[in-house]
Amino acid sequence: MAGQHITAQRQRETLETFLHILDQSTTTEALNTAIHEHFDIVQASGRKGQGDVLFTSYYEAYLAGSLQPTAEFTYPLYTRPPDLIHIDLAQFRPDWSGERLSARLENGQVLPYYTRREIDFENKLDGRNLELVWLRDRVDGFFLHIQGSGTIHLPDGQLMRVNYAASNGHTYRSIGQFLIQQRHLTAKQVTMQSLQDYLRTHDEKQADIFSHNPRYIFFRQVREGPVGSLGLILVPGRSIATDPKLFPAAGLAFVQTQQPVLNAAHQVVGWKPLSRFVFNHDTGNAIKGPGRVDLFWGSGHAAAAAAGRIKHQGTLMFFVKRTAESSNR
Repeated sequence: MAGQHITAQRQRETLETFLHILDQSTTTEALNTAIHEHFDIVQASGRKGQGDVLFTSYYEAYLAGSLQPTAEFTYPLYTRPPDLIHIDLAQFRPDWSGERLSARLENGQVLPYYTRREIDFENKLDGRNLELVWLRDRVDGFFLHIQGSGTIHLPDGQLMRVNYAASNGHTYRSIGQFLIQQRHLTAKQVTMQSLQDYLRTHDEKQADIFSHNPRYIFFRQVREGPVGSLGLILVPGRSIATDPKLFPAAGLAFVQTQQPVLNAAHQVVGWKPLSRFVFNHDTGNAIKGPGRVDLFWGSGHAAAAAAGRIKHQGTLMFFVKRTAESSNR
């Protein structure tokens, strides 16, 4: 399977065969035997070429918001601007296949789209009626950009579900790494929760810290969600995000890593092994290379507490239905 292009038809056959095996297997031994009989199994090479994969996790945020700006809700979540264009570079040169630019036109010039600093701190999108909803906290908004989806609780009790619509095309840069480099936090201290705490207690540094990551996300309202890059609703604990240039979309995989044990207050009180079948439903700008996997953990505060602390090594194996050709290799 390594280096091959996996067709949609073969993926469909893989999933149908897997469902049939699950339905017919009455014991773990029978399941293992059938899987090895019907599938080619390839382990991801990992970050160092020895199968070591770094697992992180993401979730659907629950936040308070308002459809109108108020004294309490002052930070906008924007919809996709009409002047944001995507340029498929393969139309200019075949060897640029898969590469594209996000840009804007100004005075006949193609320019990079506005950065996070230009949007959030220089107000480049003000007055264009692009506000989808208003949030209470800039920190909440930043981490919603990273997660890509959320449920907004409006003042009248209604719920509004938002999801990724587009990005400004700039490269994602980690604010966690930035704070480590600036010696504000150590690598061991960095979790989503510790980053949020630091940002909320250092308002004067927010502009420089947030602007370190120029990538910006625009949102849309959806009826159901959260929705992954394939347009499918993500399944807690079963949907993963990987590098789409390396791993097959909608692929069947098996992961082994660690998961947190939470108490009633959503505090991590221990860790236990995590081994399960998962499906490659999503992508992420920070999830690049053969040694990175992001596991969707679910929605709400408990999911956030767990997802924000998962950062463990593990293994990733993909399964593809065996063909006559692959059986003879």
